[in-house]
Amino acid sequence: MVLRIAPRFSYPVGMAVLILSQSALSAPDDALQPYVSATYTYYSNLFLIPSDTPPGTPGVLDPVRKDSSEQVEAGLEFNNTYGLQNFTGYAKVNQTDFQHFTQLDYFGRDLLANWNWNVSSVLQGTLGASDTRSLGPFTDFHLQERNLLDESKEFATADLLISPHWLLHTGLNRDESDFELPVQQINDNASNYKEIGVDYLGSNNGSIGFVYRHLVGNYPNYQLFDGERVTNSYSQDEYKLKVDWHFTGKTELTFLGGYVQRESDLSSLNVYGLNGRLVYLWMPTDKLKFNLTGWHEYSPIQTGEVGYSINTGISTETSWDVTSKINLAARLKYEKRDFYDFIYGAVTPYYDDATNNATVIAKYEPRQFLQFILMITHDLRSANIPEEGFVGNGASLSASLKF
Repeated sequence: MVLRIAPRFSYPVGMAVLILSQSALSAPDDALQPYVSATYTYYSNLFLIPSDTPPGTPGVLDPVRKDSSEQVEAGLEFNNTYGLQNFTGYAKVNQTDFQHFTQLDYFGRDLLANWNWNVSSVLQGTLGASDTRSLGPFTDFHLQERNLLDESKEFATADLLISPHWLLHTGLNRDESDFELPVQQINDNASNYKEIGVDYLGSNNGSIGFVYRHLVGNYPNYQLFDGERVTNSYSQDEYKLKVDWHFTGKTELTFLGGYVQRESDLSSLNVYGLNGRLVYLWMPTDKLKFNLTGWHEYSPIQTGEVGYSINTGISTETSWDVTSKINLAARLKYEKRDFYDFIYGAVTPYYDDATNNATVIAKYEPRQFLQFILMITHDLRSANIPEEGFVGNGASLSASLKF
C-alpha cells in the first residue's frame, strides 16, 4: 500500500516525504491491499505569515497563527501481473478537519492507474493517469482562506532496445492544475511535454544519454495591465545530458541537465541558460542511505503575478534502519529563488528569498500490518521583501493499518 506520512494539505514547507517516502507500507505483488490511516498534525504558523504582520491586515484578519488538524484516510492499492503486463494503481480518499480554521476543512482524493506494458524484451513502456484533490500550499499564498487544488496527469512512455548497448526512449505527458479560490485562478494551467532520447547502456547497469524535451505551458486566465492581457503561458525547449551511473553497488550518480530555452508570451520574460539537477546516492551499508541533491531550475511563479523564478538549491537526506522495525530519517534543504516579473522586466530580479527546511522522521512498524510515523519540521524563510519572510515549526503523528 501507499502511505503519505504527511497530510494531503501542504501548509508547512518542510512537511515533505523523505527517503522512506510513499512506499512506507508496501503491498505484496499480485495483491489488492486495503488500508486505513489517521494523522494528527500541528503547525505553529499555518499560513506562513510573517510574525510582524498586524491583525486586521486584508486577508489575515484572524490573529491566530497556529492550528492543528485531524485527517482520516482510507484506500487500497492494486498490483497484479498478467504474463508480461503489470498493472498497478491506488485509490485513496481522506477527510481533513482543522481545530480553529474550520473553513479549511475538506474532502480529498488521490487516484492512480498505471500499466507497465511489455511487447518483448526489447520493447516496453508505461501508460497511466492520476488525479488528486488537496489543500493548496501556503508557501507563496498567505490568505486565511481555503484554496483547494485539483491536479490531473496523463503519461505514456516507450523504450526500444536497438542493440545490447543502445536504448531509444520517447515520452508524452500532460499535467493540469486548477485552483478553487478565484484570486488564485490566475495560476490555473495545463502543461504538455514530449521528449525523445537515446541512452548508452554500460556494463555496470548504468547509462549515459541525451534527451530533447519540448514543453508548452498554457495559463488560460489572464491579468490586465495597462489594458493588456498577460499570462504565464510559455514554451520551452530542453537539450540535456542524462546520466545514471553506478560506480559501485553502493554508489550511484544521476544527472539531468543542459541548455534550456524558455520563451513566454511576453518577450521580456524570455530566458536562456543552463538548467539541471544532480543526485548522489551512497549506501555505505544495507541499513544506511545518504542522498545529496543539487539543482538550478526555472519555474513559473505561483504568487498571482506573471513571471518566473530561478530556483537554486541543495538538500541532504539520510535514512537509517535502526532495526527491522524502526527507521530514522532526516532531511536538510536550502533553496534560493530569484523572481522575475514582467512589470519589472527580466534583466535583474525584483525579489528574492531563501528557505531553510529541517525535517526528522521516526517510523515504527511493530507488525507487518501496523505502522506509526512521527515527523517534526522547522521552516525558516528570509526575503528582501519583509512580508515574504516567515518561520514555522510543526509535528505530525500518523498510524496506518492494512488488511
